[in-house]
Amino acid sequence: MSTPLVHNLSALSGLSAADIERIIRSAPRRYKVFPIEKRGGGIRIVAQPSRELKLLQRMIVDRVLADLPVHESAHGYVRGRGIKSNALAHSQGRYLLKLDLENFFPSIRPLDLARRLSRVSKISLELEEKRQLYSLLFWRPRGAGMQLCIGAPSSPLVSNALMYDVDVAISALTTERGVIYTRYADDMTFSCAEKGVLPELQTLVENVIESSRTPRLRVNRAKTVHISRAQRVVVTGVTINTNTEISLGRERKRLIRSMVHRFQLGELDLEACWKLKGLIAFAHDIEPEFAAKMRAKCKPIQ
Repeated sequence: MSTPLVHNLSALSGLSAADIERIIRSAPRRYKVFPIEKRGGGIRIVAQPSRELKLLQRMIVDRVLADLPVHESAHGYVRGRGIKSNALAHSQGRYLLKLDLENFFPSIRPLDLARRLSRVSKISLELEEKRQLYSLLFWRPRGAGMQLCIGAPSSPLVSNALMYDVDVAISALTTERGVIYTRYADDMTFSCAEKGVLPELQTLVENVIESSRTPRLRVNRAKTVHISRAQRVVVTGVTINTNTEISLGRERKRLIRSMVHRFQLGELDLEACWKLKGLIAFAHDIEPEFAAKMRAKCKPIQ
């Protein structure tokens, strides 16, 4: 017998209840998996859900999980916030600390979501509905347990919601010390005006992170960075210059100009054209005048 969750998804999607139940049974394996090279080296595994599964995941985010709280420190995948707001929050800081969470998305499991749902009174689901929900939202790679993946439209909200308690605890530490804290997915950034505050804070924050049980998290210490404004400051790919203004940075501008020139010469393949389009869209958010000039030179890929 179909559950209320299945009936609701059926009414929203136009798929029959039988079709949705069929998708649920095989959902954890309905992913196309491919590697993407990281900017700093190494490979990131992206799992892209099938078209039907992606449709259901979006509906779950909008209609079922919308009441899950997300902390104000989260800037990744949050309406009205993003890479730009994340960088701007630290534009006045003289000293910065950047921490990275290791294997962030794969660290999040169905049990973590189960524990969070049990604490949100506005979301009421029967046990079978919860099992169906986990099947729809979590990927099962070969030889491993179910986990959150990079590539599903539901993963950002789920990860932000499950980081709520960690964000609350870290924000309490930073507020009492006059430190600004933001998080963009697995990238945590801290800034303040006083020297010597952040090294002490780092230990306290790491204790909060690694004592978390829902989800279980680890700090990637190889990526921990302490910076002062005497150095070049980059926050989630955005450069903060000495005048406390944000910019794309010289290297990214040079890359965009080079790709635009190659486009004009007809030397870019389709994949590179899409990459250039994405770079110009990113530039528009940070330096709109520069982006407009570049866009005017490559109108066919608008």
